[in-house]
Amino acid sequence: MIEALITRHMELAKLLWERGARLTAAGNIGSFLCAAARDGNLELLQDFLDFEADINEIDSNGLTALHSAVAEGHLHTAKFLISHGANIWKMDNGGLTPLDLACRLDKHEIIAVLRAANKLDPGSFEQSQGQTSSKGLNRGGMSPHTAQVWD
Repeated sequence: MIEALITRHMELAKLLWERGARLTAAGNIGSFLCAAARDGNLELLQDFLDFEADINEIDSNGLTALHSAVAEGHLHTAKFLISHGANIWKMDNGGLTPLDLACRLDKHEIIAVLRAANKLDPGSFEQSQGQTSSKGLNRGGMSPHTAQVWD
């Protein structure tokens, strides 16, 4: 189904969907979401969402599509992902949230979008993750990398 969506064979994708095909972690959907986000391909991201892909699936590095959009400086893609439920507090394998990454890369517009999306409610991190990081958290749930941004 992923190939059908990437190559814009929508009738085939619909047929596969009707026959039970799904976009799952087992199908490595996280890597494809990240690639679409890196490319700023909103149309493909929307197609993935239309076929019920989980926008917060990760790639092999623990990156989400939002991490990938931030890394490439794709402001519109980051806004799109956030508006479709991307978890702004999800940590990658290195313990970085999308906000941490935006701060490290000096992506000021994206930092502002992430902060606005968060509404300064860092407690949402533990609720959305269901766990705490082995790297430790401070400031009510923020990663140690992000805490300095709020000062």
